[in-house]
Amino acid sequence: METASSFDEQDEFVAVAHIDELAPGSMKRFVVSDRALVLANIDGSFHAFEDRCLHWGVKLSNGCLEGNAVRCRAHGWKHDVVRGEIVASEPSGDEGRPVRTFKVIIRDRTVFVGGSIASPKANAAR
Repeated sequence: METASSFDEQDEFVAVAHIDELAPGSMKRFVVSDRALVLANIDGSFHAFEDRCLHWGVKLSNGCLEGNAVRCRAHGWKHDVVRGEIVASEPSGDEGRPVRTFKVIIRDRTVFVGGSIASPKANAAR
């Protein structure tokens, strides 16, 4: 686990990784201001989200990345980190619930994550 420097809630960005640290199809857990996050490389596009399943709070970083979704190891809930929502739950009924995502920018081959939570349906600045 890596610890990045602090960020505030004013869209300040924090460097969390170099793009070469994360191959396509992989994820990395890190902590910013006591908040556990995950950075995923999905086909060369980086996405950051809270490291917490919406079902039982299990670490998503221990789950499995399947396309755009992270499948929780506990009960198989799928969190689509591109769309920012649950796409499969057991029992069903929680599909469409928003997943906490964060803005991501890349500058000089470094991945930065924004301090404010991005809108689950509008993950701009990718």
